[in-house]
Amino acid sequence: MDVLADINEYLNPTTARWYANRGIPYRRGYLFYGPPGTGKTSLTFALAGVFGLDIHVVSLLEPTLTEEELGMLFTNLPARCIVLLEDIDTAGLIRVEAPEETTESDDKRDFNVGDLTKAFKKAKKLDEALIRPGRVDHQVPFSHASQTQIKELFERMYTDDLPTTKIVIAPDSQSDVLTPPMTPISVEFEKNGHGGEESELEDIARRFSKKVPENMFSPAEIQGFLLKRKTEPRKALEEVGEWVRGMEQVFKTA
Repeated sequence: MDVLADINEYLNPTTARWYANRGIPYRRGYLFYGPPGTGKTSLTFALAGVFGLDIHVVSLLEPTLTEEELGMLFTNLPARCIVLLEDIDTAGLIRVEAPEETTESDDKRDFNVGDLTKAFKKAKKLDEALIRPGRVDHQVPFSHASQTQIKELFERMYTDDLPTTKIVIAPDSQSDVLTPPMTPISVEFEKNGHGGEESELEDIARRFSKKVPENMFSPAEIQGFLLKRKTEPRKALEEVGEWVRGMEQVFKTA
């Protein structure tokens, strides 16, 4: 499902009139579900930025939040906004069901390619009254990083965002021609005497993505690894294998 296109259509003024003419409450509900660190909250904030909407974050784990206060908060919301309800799976709004078959690996990560969102849904099932149609219109699954996503994460981390050509502030004045400084990634490629920076970076990103198993790590975990080496793509490539093995041991003993 294309969330961006769906929200764009929903915010169209003709959609609001269509809802009003048929007596349907004008609201839209999305359930983003999946393992932690897979981008659910980040996507919500990105959508708010794209459509210029205020975002109101409500944590249902807030101990002082009462039902009456929650109702009042919703009453005072502006007509156009996004409300992000976080932690609904840990706020007493779930039905816990015993799995039909329990094995030792049920509570640990599957090191083979697998759908971890299914395991998440199986362990904690939200109350059907909470996600019935009319409250939740679309359920959007999030999973751990695929090989393509891992490669894109690497490339985005080390791509030079600054322009490589001169910036002309005033065409009639040669003194106002500025040359932007090189970013750390540019410096590393320059020091090592490599040409074709873009193609080399793509090659390193491809090799990096092949060293990280698919569907095992969240994008946030991979990003955390890269941030500690944010100016050293080759170092990230050299050390990722050891990092993966260390994380596997952590998962097995958790």
